[in-house]
Amino acid sequence: MSCLEPDDLLTYKYRCATIQVCCDEETIQQALDAAQEKVEAYTGQKFCPEETCIYLNGKKDTTLFTTEATALPILELESVSILEYGEDDVVVDLEELYVEKHTIRRRDGTCWPCGERNIKICGTFGKNLPEGVKSAIIVLALEAMTPGSSGLQPTGVAAASWNDFSIRYRVDATFNEIKNSVGFHQLDTVLAQYVNPLQQVQFGVVDSCAPKCCDTRRNCGNC
Repeated sequence: MSCLEPDDLLTYKYRCATIQVCCDEETIQQALDAAQEKVEAYTGQKFCPEETCIYLNGKKDTTLFTTEATALPILELESVSILEYGEDDVVVDLEELYVEKHTIRRRDGTCWPCGERNIKICGTFGKNLPEGVKSAIIVLALEAMTPGSSGLQPTGVAAASWNDFSIRYRVDATFNEIKNSVGFHQLDTVLAQYVNPLQQVQFGVVDSCAPKCCDTRRNCGNC
């Protein structure tokens, strides 16, 4: 589901002009949804904020890494609970937490208790839609409804004649050149800065509850 609605496309200024389309709002919304899905697949991240709860493993460490459960950054926390399973859950005071994009740490430096999916975090995850991503989604939706209307040349195409929808592909275009693309080289260039590096790198600590050497004041475990 796209963050954008038909009005966003209809009022968008593309090349200093308001976009003209021939389709009804339902068709426009379907095109926007498909375009955003393509952009998110290309960049490896989602762009619409979403309210949800995630579960993390406590590892006797001072820091929780939300990348264990989601690649989306934290926008707002609603609640953090330590699940006791059979006993009353411990609700953590949000004012006691230091929160960054993908990490949650207690201000007093104490460790999170060890356990499997024993930390429940509810809140809003995601980010505001960047202008470059918005433009790419709208252009892709426009192209899906009216091919050639953006004036951009499709990836892997040496020439195109949109009146009869003929396309001539480059003989040297490789499979990877076509596959790793949203379909237009200019849009690939715009979106490259939004490709999520967290898809390639896993941050966090070793998934182990073995005692570790910590500052004894933080009660993290013994050597």
